[in-house]
Amino acid sequence: RFPIRSGRISDAKGERLVLLDEDGEVERTITLGPGEEAMAAPDGSTYLLWTEDPTASEFRTFGYFRRYEEVPDWEVTARGEPILIAEDGSLFLVAERGKGVDTFRRRELFSGGTMQVVGAGGEVRGELPIYPWYAALTGDQRRIVMLHDEELIVLGRDGRLDWDRSVPIDDISLRDGISQLEAAGDVIVVSGTGRVPREPGDLGFQLHVTRRGCVIAYSDKGRRLWRHEQPDDEEYWFQVSAAISPDGTAVATCHSSRSDIVVRLYESKTGKLLWTRSARRGTGFRSLSVSHAGELIVLVHGASTTDVLAWDRAGATVWEGFLPLNAKIARIANDNLLVFDRWVVELTPEMEPQ
Repeated sequence: RFPIRSGRISDAKGERLVLLDEDGEVERTITLGPGEEAMAAPDGSTYLLWTEDPTASEFRTFGYFRRYEEVPDWEVTARGEPILIAEDGSLFLVAERGKGVDTFRRRELFSGGTMQVVGAGGEVRGELPIYPWYAALTGDQRRIVMLHDEELIVLGRDGRLDWDRSVPIDDISLRDGISQLEAAGDVIVVSGTGRVPREPGDLGFQLHVTRRGCVIAYSDKGRRLWRHEQPDDEEYWFQVSAAISPDGTAVATCHSSRSDIVVRLYESKTGKLLWTRSARRGTGFRSLSVSHAGELIVLVHGASTTDVLAWDRAGATVWEGFLPLNAKIARIANDNLLVFDRWVVELTPEMEPQ
């Protein structure tokens, strides 16, 4: 089965959303109008189209379509943009950042926001006064997980709060390839950096706030499984991100040091460190992904060319090289396929890309 069921194409012919069959052939093409955006469910069964309302820039007009239908099931005008859609398109999140300007109106400030849980019928199931920096669905698709400033929030599909936890992570930012929240199987992982709390009785003035990276794993029911903090003798963990195998058994993390990218692999239920590896740090994007059962961990890094490093579960290097393409985020699928924004690349045992 081809690993993706939809794609976005932009070329001289314009903007298009294409729906693919199981062999990767284009089954349907939806031409996007000026300013029109699209998001398809991962299984390709449904998709959303939206565009800015010409009468009020903070509003957008949404249409919800079934794969083979020419007219939408429903249309609505609302604030925000979709940030997450369920595997089968039966639920999605729409969020809007709170905006303001500083005293001298020199730059925009972002604080707060709103988030809505919307069902396939267009009904709003729940709403929170936050803008989630990262959002995901648990492995069973029954819970919505969101990472907010120093808070992990988990909702049911009905939009009601299931549980929440404080997390020592406040340096949260959206970057291509970086994920600070991952969920699969029955495990949820958060990673990042935050302020180190003062010791009891420490009332001294601090010119620079001490910051430290950490990785925390929870069960999807809210029980903390383990927590690892940056050792005192390690450099600052910059841009800490995580990846989890789709079966939820292995967790990989990576962070930047002055000259390297450091990758670690853990057992997801116990937090046991399996290995640590490093790769030369360069400019451009980076992304980390793990195959279905954690048998392959892939770091993609590059700019004009794309460097690929892959390790097995024991930490042995099984693929190392570069691809002659300028691509962004990559994820591994079907155990040995790398899916980029415009390419699907097979990593073969012969160590040569196809």
